[in-house]
Amino acid sequence: MDCPPKYSGLIEKFSTSLESFPWFHSVGKDLDINTQSRIDSYLDSINREQLSVCSIEKWSDVRSATRNREWDRDILTSQMQARENISREHDIGGDLDIHSDFLEACITQIAKSSDRASKLAYGACQDVWLSKAASGAAAESAYEALLSIFEIDSSTKPAKLKFDLFLKGRWPLSITTKEFFIF
Repeated sequence: MDCPPKYSGLIEKFSTSLESFPWFHSVGKDLDINTQSRIDSYLDSINREQLSVCSIEKWSDVRSATRNREWDRDILTSQMQARENISREHDIGGDLDIHSDFLEACITQIAKSSDRASKLAYGACQDVWLSKAASGAAAESAYEALLSIFEIDSSTKPAKLKFDLFLKGRWPLSITTKEFFIF
């Protein structure tokens, strides 16, 4: 993999974390202080610190949380814009800074990890739709976290902070104008 030297250590750490990660190992459990702190940091990074946090306890309750029609469309718009900005600024997929074969290898690793996440989720809930939704959300978050690595200070970026919640074994579900749902 042709990786620009300034990113190689970060990418290796990121890729290694995906290889054997036990996805969704904390879903349904009470939020510990560390997880709550990460949620607070994430909400602060997207200027939604006033939201109440709603912790989902069972796989069977996930559907209603993900189908809430009052979701905050501004958050989705800003996430999509941030992804586009990073890609444009670093010519991702082009030939300036981030090489296509390098990006493809990272995406392949994310896909493998997503497949593993889907199997773990299915084993827990026995629901194909939920397991695909969970692994898809994890893959999307991993991709956004990958992109955030290319930013100067990725540690405070929403994509990185959201992915940290997945790394805590959680599934950030949705954000409405009043609540942040997490499983």
